[in-house]
Amino acid sequence: MLGEITYLRWLREAFHRARYSLASSGAPPPPAEILTELLPDPIEAMAARPAVGPARLEAAVARRYQVPEPCVLATAGTTGGVFQVLAAHVEAGTPVVIETPTYGPLRQAARGLGARIVDLPRRRRDGFLPDPDELARHFANGARLALLTDPHNPSGVCLPEDRWVALREVAAAHGATLVVDEVYRELSSQVAQSAFVAGGPIVAVSSLTKAWGLGSLRAGWILAEPPLRRRLAAAGDALWPGGIEPSATVAAAVVGSRLGETLLTAAREHLDAVWPMVAATLAGRPGVAATGVRCHAFLDLGRPATSFAETLLATTGTLTVPGVHFGDPNGLRVAFFGPRGEVECGLRHLTRALDALPPGTGGRTAPGAI
Repeated sequence: MLGEITYLRWLREAFHRARYSLASSGAPPPPAEILTELLPDPIEAMAARPAVGPARLEAAVARRYQVPEPCVLATAGTTGGVFQVLAAHVEAGTPVVIETPTYGPLRQAARGLGARIVDLPRRRRDGFLPDPDELARHFANGARLALLTDPHNPSGVCLPEDRWVALREVAAAHGATLVVDEVYRELSSQVAQSAFVAGGPIVAVSSLTKAWGLGSLRAGWILAEPPLRRRLAAAGDALWPGGIEPSATVAAAVVGSRLGETLLTAAREHLDAVWPMVAATLAGRPGVAATGVRCHAFLDLGRPATSFAETLLATTGTLTVPGVHFGDPNGLRVAFFGPRGEVECGLRHLTRALDALPPGTGGRTAPGAI
């Protein structure tokens, strides 16, 4: 049975108390006047031909990621797309391998559908990289579906190509499927294309939420081989029988367009502007990944982080996300997509709070930039 998504409930309540947000990991929505220019078309499409928008979005995504159009399926956002994939695969007791730590709602969605969750650790000491041999053991024990995020949420680490090659080989050897949440990929300077490769064992899911700042549209896409795409489309008909208009038509007008590139450029320029402040705060902190997408990072406090985060919020109004929501109680995720002045003030408060901790428990252990 699907239960409450505890992270989302906590976040909604915490945002009302925050003055400085270090919890926003996605670009803010664009000015209303930008979207107003797009509204007449989706309204017309919704009223007249509701299938037009998804087809346009699928074509735009296929062009952007250079994949065959029959491999693209429009869906209702990234989390909705992952749920759609799970719904097409999972029944009571189905083993599903899921990375840990990870974005909590993904695990709760699988559990709510009746999956038996099998942990695939992404350890700090290994740079948060999943071990292909561990994945192979889980597949050898009967699992046929695994769920990863790349870039990783919460650490921000991007999997190098050689690790992807190894993971693909493991999945292919066992007739298994790797599902990859790629919602942060457009914000990374290290990876340009999707992990999906036509003919391979990967299903990739993404949306306009994080990099484009259009999460309220709930418009995304799934990349999958055509036979599986047809199964996923059938699951989508059951989940959202009315389709995803007018969101799909708006999304189609954004992906690969000059407007879309403007939104992406603004998001990347924001991260470039705040990164020197972020790097100064994170330098020498234990457990911080040295490479990855720059919109968030995951600190190791060496102690339960929930009380630290609550005290920081109560005393300074600075909001961070305790790692319990990702499956690592000692972790603290900090993110940098708030307004620049807000991020700067929040980082100052965070720095003072971290520096007050004993060395090795969030305090600085070594000089230098990450």
